[in-house]
Amino acid sequence: MSFFSEVAFELGLTSPATGYQIVDYNGEAIYIEGIRRILNLTPEAIRFETRRALIEFTGEGLILDRADEGSAVVRGKVKGIAVNER
Repeated sequence: MSFFSEVAFELGLTSPATGYQIVDYNGEAIYIEGIRRILNLTPEAIRFETRRALIEFTGEGLILDRADEGSAVVRGKVKGIAVNER
């Protein structure tokens, strides 16, 4: 069970239909759950594919700090998040 699934369960809520969750830590780090694959990886942009969306983080000095099955941590100076629902 994912972190977000556990929180939703404790609160009596259902998981979002989008299939992804994002936590922004003051623009210094991003935690994302629900990713299927990494589409682009540069110091200026990191792009992920999820079940229902393409998500791109833009900024400076971005690195993929950690990537596990379905989740990742992006670090650097995050300046923008673009979500394109499919």
